[in-house]
Amino acid sequence: MASRLPKNPLLISGISEITLAVYLGWVIAGMNGNRLGPFKHRTLVLKGHIDYIMMGTIQIALSATAFSKRIDPRILWPFMGACWLNASLFLVGAVAEKGREIYSHPVVEKVTLLSFTVKTVSWTYMMVKAVQEGFAE
Repeated sequence: MASRLPKNPLLISGISEITLAVYLGWVIAGMNGNRLGPFKHRTLVLKGHIDYIMMGTIQIALSATAFSKRIDPRILWPFMGACWLNASLFLVGAVAEKGREIYSHPVVEKVTLLSFTVKTVSWTYMMVKAVQEGFAE
């Protein structure tokens, strides 16, 4: 039975994040008076836009290495989720009435901590494995 998982999930995830960033660029361009649809805070939409580009680019660059095929799925999938979550937290503030104040909410603080913890563990694992095994081999 063939696996339904994508052959290069990092590439698909990265391209998807950059695509979302492109759509958010349209939101930013269309925000008149700092509001458009559910978006109330233009600067937070812009931060999300930039973070989706950065997180997507990191995933695409990593997907181009031979090393990416050897990343343990128990590290890879949470890493991709944390990349999405990290950028999405800006959109939480962009749609919240209170904007940046939402980041002091206990649930948002815990989700932010989770995102950074997963990325820290993932990057540390990948760095150690890359040093041990090499990126190109």
